Amino acid sequence: MSFKVSVLAAAATAAAFFVGPAQAQVVNGNFDGPSGGMATTYVSGWNVGGNVDVKPTATWASNAAWSALLAAKPGSGVAGDQFLDLSGNTPGMITQQLGTTAGTTYHLSFDYAANVWSGPNTASFVVSLYWGSGGVHQVLNGGSTWNTGHIDFTPEGQTTLAFMSLTPQDAPDSPEKRSGALLDNVVVNPLGGVNIAALNGPVPLNGFNDPVAAVPEPETYAMMLLGLAAVGFVTRRRQQAQKNA
Repeated sequence: MSFKVSVLAAAATAAAFFVGPAQAQVVNGNFDGPSGGMATTYVSGWNVGGNVDVKPTATWASNAAWSALLAAKPGSGVAGDQFLDLSGNTPGMITQQLGTTAGTTYHLSFDYAANVWSGPNTASFVVSLYWGSGGVHQVLNGGSTWNTGHIDFTPEGQTTLAFMSLTPQDAPDSPEKRSGALLDNVVVNPLGGVNIAALNGPVPLNGFNDPVAAVPEPETYAMMLLGLAAVGFVTRRRQQAQKNA
């Protein structure tokens, strides 16, 4: 599948997905900061597409269906602990700009699982790291226990980090419609001496024209890629403007 992004479309989409000043470390990676709660478009430190759920761990742990999963969640004993469901009333996407340095290798880690009300194969999501001329992405599926994802990457400059739900629009009805992947404890730290070519799992993105394995809602995936490409377009324009100033 090939995606061509026009300048006008990129500029329009970037307005929705660009997050202000970038920092190398992830802001609000544990999702314990201010948010709009359920089916929200507001999660502090992140830009949100569609909508997502930010759930207090203590509240949801009191539900018998959730208690075992949340008891095993890293950080669940911390006061005020929260986690994110990538699918609110619709499949959601969160993005954040990271002030990474060209040529430095970084390590991304994050905890993920499936909403306990998810139907079969409906808790998949894609994590992407995008910079000027490329990036990496990985498609994962949340399970009945918490797992930790790891990606090492060496960017060419600032990086866009994105997580997007691949929960299909026609997910089975349940106590919570479109129940998707759960996410928590997103951390990025510098890691020296790692060759990205030796990694297992992440798939190189060559201008977002790579064939992608079949996943639910490919048109939604295309929208995500459009948004990420737009962020890169705006970032490059700003960097060029600074050079010319």
